[in-house]
Amino acid sequence: MDGFVSSRSELSSLRLSGHLQTELRLHRETSTRLTIGIRSQYWSLNRQTIYSPRMQLVMEPNRNWNLTHADSLQKPNIRYYLAGGVYQQPAFYRELRGFDGQINTALKAQRSYHAIGGIDRTIELWGRRFKWLGEAYYKYMDRQVPYLFDNIRIRYYAENSSQAYAWGVDNRINGEFIPGLESWFTLSVLQTKENIRYMENGLLKESGFIRRPTDKRVNAAIVFQDQLPGNERYRMNLNLIFGSGMPYYLSGNLRYREVYRIPAYRRVDIGFSKTIVDANFRPPGKVWDKVESCWVSLEIFNMLGIDNVISYLWVKDFS
Repeated sequence: MDGFVSSRSELSSLRLSGHLQTELRLHRETSTRLTIGIRSQYWSLNRQTIYSPRMQLVMEPNRNWNLTHADSLQKPNIRYYLAGGVYQQPAFYRELRGFDGQINTALKAQRSYHAIGGIDRTIELWGRRFKWLGEAYYKYMDRQVPYLFDNIRIRYYAENSSQAYAWGVDNRINGEFIPGLESWFTLSVLQTKENIRYMENGLLKESGFIRRPTDKRVNAAIVFQDQLPGNERYRMNLNLIFGSGMPYYLSGNLRYREVYRIPAYRRVDIGFSKTIVDANFRPPGKVWDKVESCWVSLEIFNMLGIDNVISYLWVKDFS
């Protein structure tokens, strides 16, 4: 940036908020219940009153309300849920302040309409029990405030000038591949785009639906734990992370075009540990009598030495 902004602002505002929520049991045998609620807020700064209704429908067909666990271990422990509603987020100070330092006191709350469906169930693999969580969602968003990353700082345009959408699928499976040691795998897919309205040479234009700065299409992670057969006091944990590349925008008209892209994020961590004292093993000597647990560990972060990019810093020259 080849300039600076000097401004002075004085704000006085009042926020009033409240919410109501209730839960209805619709079917006892399948443990079906419906939770509905509404949240409201008034902000004196922009004189806007917002209402955010929401609902969630949950069904656990194997649950007995007289027990704290599933009816039978022979039945899969399963839970279905469906949720939807409207979410409105009033602005904070940084969203109100434009690039020129002026405060937009008429900025409206950002709004999203969302629908979420998911399943949470216990499954058997290789003779062991695992937990699988799957979720799909869709959001339509209007009155959005565009933003960009200036190095690692978020800068807002202080205008309700875009509409956007987001959809995705999240999956996670976790369990004990090795008895007593939990491991998990996650895989997520996300797409989020926005259409920004802006002025250029006195004309109102639209960017078309371009990727939002948070559009990371694929995220995957593995955390795996193991131990030495016959000597369970020696353990190893492995952590692998992958995230596909995201778009990166500059200010000015370059904000409305997909030009730059941050490379994919990749990382591998590994750790080793040895248990010295635990409930099953205690070395001889009075020094250990009052020690409940003790272990020593060695962690190697970013084992492959991959240089990941979190942002860019642009430096102007004289040419």
